[in-house]
Amino acid sequence: MRNSDKNSENFLLSHYRIISKIGAGGMGEVYLAEDTRLDRKVALKLLPDQFTADESRLRRFVQEAKAASSLNHPNIITIHEIGQDSGSHFIATELVDGLTLRHQLSRRGARAGASQIIAFMRLSVRRAVSSVANTISWA
Repeated sequence: MRNSDKNSENFLLSHYRIISKIGAGGMGEVYLAEDTRLDRKVALKLLPDQFTADESRLRRFVQEAKAASSLNHPNIITIHEIGQDSGSHFIATELVDGLTLRHQLSRRGARAGASQIIAFMRLSVRRAVSSVANTISWA
């Protein structure tokens, strides 16, 4: 998919109809999309076109999807699919409504937000470690 295609709404990538852009970061752009097979809204993360030829970036993109899909935790998004269509690599995930971390920090101020983020991260790590330990004990 070319960058000019990304700026238009309601185009298809595989079986996902792109509705709008909802964010961007170092490893890609995230779009609100509709899964036309299952009739549900998803978040579709696309690897930027300039990185698709970079094996290292592509490998990290795939590793990100595999790592997240191997975990089952309320604070970790569910990966629905990783795929490629028309030269574009994508990760389809559950759509989580709400404010972004960046928005939360700007609203509350970085100092207040940082302590809340650290507390949340500590709790999330404790829960994830506990979940992994329980899984191992059952193995």
